[in-house]
Amino acid sequence: MKRIITLALTLAALLLLTVTACADTIPGTAKLTITPTDTTVSGDTATVTYSVTVTPPEGKELGVFSIQLQPSDGMTLAQDKSGITYGDGSLSYSPSTGKGIFEIYGYTAKTGYFAAAGTTEERRMSQEATILTIRATMPANKSGTYTLNAEFIAALDGSGDVYTAQVITTPVTVSGGKAPVADTTPVITETGGSGNTTDG
Repeated sequence: MKRIITLALTLAALLLLTVTACADTIPGTAKLTITPTDTTVSGDTATVTYSVTVTPPEGKELGVFSIQLQPSDGMTLAQDKSGITYGDGSLSYSPSTGKGIFEIYGYTAKTGYFAAAGTTEERRMSQEATILTIRATMPANKSGTYTLNAEFIAALDGSGDVYTAQVITTPVTVSGGKAPVADTTPVITETGGSGNTTDG
């Protein structure tokens, strides 16, 4: 069963990426916010838990989105249920109850990929929701700054037209013997059409 779910998510992801490869940008900005529990950690275990939140464009809806998590070199993301939880269970559609939004909704730990698709005009995401929390581990007692970034694609439907996608992520500083001075200002990356801009 797990293999079937993984295959379905992979196929949905490939379809989404194929469709958006030649996509046009439609008005509106969808946001992905990646927030750590702590911005500075030290000691023998350098771990934080990130909340991954999706926000539809103001006054608009999402019918499909995908997230490819991109951890910094040296950062390891949890691979089992003890370090991964779904933030909002109401987003997964249940045919038996008729509740939820996305027929395909899930995260593949091995690849760091989250896919949400399979909606109707009457059933789309219109409110901000935390979709995932995930534990990240950095090298212990080794000073440095680490960032969990992501590639984010969001659209109203599967037509191929996508919203401008903005990723906001907050760096984490790991301190060893002496705490380094590091900039923990959120990094904002915005993509849309063929342009990319990054503000540090």
